[in-house]
Amino acid sequence: FSDDDGKSIGELVVGKQRSGAFGSGKSGTYVRRPGQNETWLTNVAISAPLNVTDWVQAVFFKMDLGKFKSLTLDPPDGDPVVIALEEEVSNKDAAETKGAAGDTKAAVDKAENTDKSDGAAPSFKFAAVPDGKQAKPGVDATVMIKALESLEMTDLRTRKGAKTPSEAVKIPAILETTDGLKLRFTVTKVGENDRWVAVDVEEDGNAADIAKKIRKDLDAWEFKIPDWRSRQVFKTAAEMFEDKPKPAPTTEPQGGVNSGGVNANPAIPKGTKAN
Repeated sequence: FSDDDGKSIGELVVGKQRSGAFGSGKSGTYVRRPGQNETWLTNVAISAPLNVTDWVQAVFFKMDLGKFKSLTLDPPDGDPVVIALEEEVSNKDAAETKGAAGDTKAAVDKAENTDKSDGAAPSFKFAAVPDGKQAKPGVDATVMIKALESLEMTDLRTRKGAKTPSEAVKIPAILETTDGLKLRFTVTKVGENDRWVAVDVEEDGNAADIAKKIRKDLDAWEFKIPDWRSRQVFKTAAEMFEDKPKPAPTTEPQGGVNSGGVNANPAIPKGTKAN
């Protein structure tokens, strides 16, 4: 038992329950003090579940999708991948197109100040795709970043002293919010099923109170999350992209038809001399 500061105020080893120990419907529980062999049967049915989520809140991170601005993944098998608000990506693409006409700054300013107050759920897209690649079927940028709205743990451990196998794969990701808060999520993949995530504040932005709470609640811990949740967002480059199909080879029609559809070499009637 600990107080609010984490200091121990009492210790008790809880054993099995004994049904009907004190009469019909009155169970008891075996207990002892640490370091002592003497065991006592109490007249209280003490429930001490072993699952972490029976003791603490399973959801350790929650934030509304409307506050998300971008997510930058740094996969171990490729360059960083940026997922950003769809309208910002589109407007910045337009800004680059208009650059020759001197309208770049105005278009970028419009992208960064786009009104998102219409109540519609935001959509996201890849800011860029590696050359010669395309997103794999089923890979959706909005689904990926939306997975960070709520993270639920199945276990937790302290960061201090946590042992990470040499074969583990780490995928860091930076989530930036519309108020400038930057959070680093680092997922450690161990084997087929173990997925541990740590959350750190990179920049407070204009969300100092939120940043302070995240540091207080999450700084000392790593959280085990379900493999399916990890796969939704923390992907390698190979899991996100595939090669674009090669264009089919073009063949010139027989007879030398030119681009206008006219035979470039019309047949000369027999007996006629060509000039």
